[in-house]
Amino acid sequence: MSLTLNPLSSLFKNIERGGIALCLFFLTAGSSQANEPSDIEQHIAKGEIYAALEKVQHQLEEQPHQADLLIEAGKLNLSLSNFKKALTRLNHAAKIAPGNFNAPYHSGIAYLKQGHYTLAE
Repeated sequence: MSLTLNPLSSLFKNIERGGIALCLFFLTAGSSQANEPSDIEQHIAKGEIYAALEKVQHQLEEQPHQADLLIEAGKLNLSLSNFKKALTRLNHAAKIAPGNFNAPYHSGIAYLKQGHYTLAE
């Protein structure tokens, strides 16, 4: 799954509303091959994180070892402060795709948000 970047003005508005994790989601996403946003992207843009997570989890049922989906699920759980679920997904993704640095990056954020500074390193 690839996503388009959110315009900077929207990113700053999200940060002002406390949507830092949501902004990180857009900043770390890959470039889009199609101009049409996916259902998941549309839910995220509307702030419908639970709906986006439900869609990702449905896709994971069909493709449980798809690292990009695991990372998306991890990031969405992170934005909902579901740190244990986020870390489970992100650590699984890191094992499947060790060259993908998004999983350890977002794991570090999860550890930082919980105050586990040494684990975040």
